[in-house]
Amino acid sequence: MVFIKFLKWSIFLVLNSFLDYFKGFWWNCILINESISAKRVNLSNSNQIALSYIFNNSDWIYRPLWTYEAESKGAEIVFYFYSTNCEPFKTTQDNPAIYRGYAAMNWPKYLVWDVHQSNFIKRTVSNKPQIDIVGPIWNQDSNITIDLPNSIPAIAVFDVQPVRSSFYQKLALYPEYYIPANAIAFLKDISLSIENHGFTMIWKRKRNIGKLIHPQFKHYAEGLKQSKHIVIVDPDIAANRVIEKSIGVISMPFTSTALIAKNMGKPSVYYDPFGVILKDDRGSHDIQIITGIDELNEWIRSLIL
Repeated sequence: MVFIKFLKWSIFLVLNSFLDYFKGFWWNCILINESISAKRVNLSNSNQIALSYIFNNSDWIYRPLWTYEAESKGAEIVFYFYSTNCEPFKTTQDNPAIYRGYAAMNWPKYLVWDVHQSNFIKRTVSNKPQIDIVGPIWNQDSNITIDLPNSIPAIAVFDVQPVRSSFYQKLALYPEYYIPANAIAFLKDISLSIENHGFTMIWKRKRNIGKLIHPQFKHYAEGLKQSKHIVIVDPDIAANRVIEKSIGVISMPFTSTALIAKNMGKPSVYYDPFGVILKDDRGSHDIQIITGIDELNEWIRSLIL
């Protein structure tokens, strides 16, 4: 009976979409797949619906139509952030406008890391969602081991690899902060300072980006592999496992690893080699921003005391 009802509705949907297309309502054709998913949930019994459905900020632009039907049948719809790097950098006295898309979010419940991210949601969305502050949210890990020299203290370093300029051009995006000049200076300064102070540097890249990596940065990164004081760990290893083996953490602004380290009780800073970012940027979530090699050396020396 349900199948016959769904079949009749589907035939009507397809025919009506053709009519809408010729009337100029082309967006109804684009939403056919969404409409079908929503109807399937609508025709399902409540015992066929999960208790909760969880989404993350890889798919934050829109909420699928079927989730409204699931919510009406008692399902909990939850959106969580696996990172906190959600806002543009502050480079003038005024706070920057939010990225496009976030204001369109209308999820009923959010899981966030801290009060700063909670405030970001409150000033961004127009509905009145439930917001639960749950601390750092782990998203992935692997069974790869981390091998370190046992006798030498280590500092964990987390960067963001710059992608090819064509990637930004294809999306009509301005490359902003994550460009080869900044990324190379970030690693170069930190590597030199850590080596001069007699520490080991544990370098974890944010993720494997394959051929998207910028050639200039790739060439520099290949050279770092020859450095005896640097241990490179696989990007698939969870950040908290790397941080556990360190005495301090340096992150590229504003990667979430700095907050994970703070939550684990480790000294944690953001490093900006050229002073592009203002130190009162709310995107730092109250993590200290250090600028330039002198401040970097001073902070690393503090780990010895």
